[in-house]
Amino acid sequence: MMKKLSFNTLLSNEWLFLVGIVGGVVCGLFFKNFSQSLEPFAQIYMSFLQLSVIPVIIITVTTGLSNITSHPHANDKIWRIFSSLFALLLLSAVLSTLIGILFEPGIGLTKNPAISALIAANENVTGAYITTKDIIVVDTSPNMLKFLVSIIPSNIFSALSQGFVLQIIVFSIIFGAAMGYKQSKDGMDRSSILKTFFPVFTLMNDTIIKFLPFGVFFLLASQFSSFSFSTILILGKLVIALCLSMTLLITFFIMIICFYAKAHITDVIRSLSYIGLMAVSTRSAFTCIPKCIEGMSRYFDKDMTNLVIPFGNTTCRYGSICFYTIGTIFIANIFVITLSPSAYIAIIFSAILASFAASGAVGILALQMITIVLDPLGLPLGAVFALFVAIDPIIDFFDTLANVYGNCAATAISGRGTRTSSHIKSQSQEIGEHG
Repeated sequence: MMKKLSFNTLLSNEWLFLVGIVGGVVCGLFFKNFSQSLEPFAQIYMSFLQLSVIPVIIITVTTGLSNITSHPHANDKIWRIFSSLFALLLLSAVLSTLIGILFEPGIGLTKNPAISALIAANENVTGAYITTKDIIVVDTSPNMLKFLVSIIPSNIFSALSQGFVLQIIVFSIIFGAAMGYKQSKDGMDRSSILKTFFPVFTLMNDTIIKFLPFGVFFLLASQFSSFSFSTILILGKLVIALCLSMTLLITFFIMIICFYAKAHITDVIRSLSYIGLMAVSTRSAFTCIPKCIEGMSRYFDKDMTNLVIPFGNTTCRYGSICFYTIGTIFIANIFVITLSPSAYIAIIFSAILASFAASGAVGILALQMITIVLDPLGLPLGAVFALFVAIDPIIDFFDTLANVYGNCAATAISGRGTRTSSHIKSQSQEIGEHG
């Protein structure tokens, strides 16, 4: 029994987690062939991490909205949720646009031979310099109407089998609202049946997370095996602008959580540290949902947390907004196109729409959603898209952190603080010990 306890304690140690992170990065950078062979193990672990997420989303969104809908002040609560989410999305778009204007990340790169060579290597584009003729044909042309049609589930079982997360969330919202409405009429809490399954899936998730240090090593080693320092040096201004905008957002989000939790910033950072490490290592806000719910429900209204965290982590991408706004300005700089004030306003709101359209998309598909912002302005994506793909491994860390902490902040605004600061220190220690 003592050996088992000692082994569990070792696995839950944050220092072992950090060793996995550092080891994975070093292995990926200096032992590329070996690291590439680890990719199947990384995919296996990610599959295990996501195993219980869909059931948790269904349970938390359905029960959370059921409780909110049956509440006497349901309209007020729902308004607080959506107003807080939109306010933070708008803040992200405005801040990142201002940083893009300030940095002008693409100025001076129009005739850079190194960038031309990189584009040619990635997209087989010929020619000495970037021109507006170097257009990559994208198979899909995403738009909001198509997006709205795609998220309405015609068959929930089909959505479950194919993993259409947005359709599952829409069904859970409708199902939860219907249950809450019936409860307000007859007083019967039908959501209580679903709540009994939540601890089961939490146990499954906690067991898988105990082996996260090893999963982190596989994930980061495989990711960094294709990382290139030369690209970061060439696109230094773009990388700095993106990282700075996301870092400022993360800082602001943490301050919001501190304010509503009535806690000192060190206590909040400690309580969210494991969630942050998990977000950085997995680069998936989706897999962080169970731990975000567990952590934030300790401080804020549980019904709000159960609804905002799954909905927000799946649909509200604050980090992606930074990429869409600054990336658009970068492309305008590359093609020496002057943007008007009205164009910047269009960028802000188009980026918010693009972040919704990117929900459920990962990797290159999520990056391609920038066309939603580019199309109204007449800007080409072109071979510049290869540059975005090249810097994605480093940007994605900040992107995931911004998404995770942004939705934690939205939870704080929506749910308000329900715990006093005297509880937070002990609670943060518990989170740090148990993940």
